[in-house]
Amino acid sequence: MAGIAALLMLQINAFGQEKGQLKLSFGPGVALPMGNFGDYYGMGIGGTVEARYFISENISIGGNLGYYSFTEKTTEDLLKSSDNKATFSFMPLLGNVSYFLSEEGFKPYVAGNLGLYMWKEKVTYDVLGEWESSGSDLGVAPEVGFFMGLTDKIDLTANARYNIVFTGSGDDGGEKSSDGGSNMTFLSINAGIAINF
Repeated sequence: MAGIAALLMLQINAFGQEKGQLKLSFGPGVALPMGNFGDYYGMGIGGTVEARYFISENISIGGNLGYYSFTEKTTEDLLKSSDNKATFSFMPLLGNVSYFLSEEGFKPYVAGNLGLYMWKEKVTYDVLGEWESSGSDLGVAPEVGFFMGLTDKIDLTANARYNIVFTGSGDDGGEKSSDGGSNMTFLSINAGIAINF
């Protein structure tokens, strides 16, 4: 039994990464609104698609596209009629740089993301019909995660990103910043698989 376990660990550790390797990953995710944003909206659901190119054995550059949809919380103060509904969605388009702490087997990493957060808010009133607003704002997202080699071509992956969106006003649950603007923040947690090329 011990010999089988040792053989399995040896096989997993062989699934490393190298300069010039490309990883394509995708999977579902959840998003937890923070601060005032979390007072207005509940947990969001969505997912991401991501590409990473290794410029060395432990550094990659890449980009990701995500989508998360949030539903407004039910409170006595907001949208008192049960027939009124509000949703808010983010579509982050981000570039990133990642540093891997290990090159084989279990590969944890830290990363920084920077890019555009496209957003849309929609309210459906029982009498007045629909109201929509949309736009885009710059944002950043520090990230931690890992890849685990399952085969030489497939990795299991998971990550957590703390998304900070630099919105221009205090609307939509934004938090006023020191310069008079506001930030909307949410924690996204994603899991999926990665294909190695």
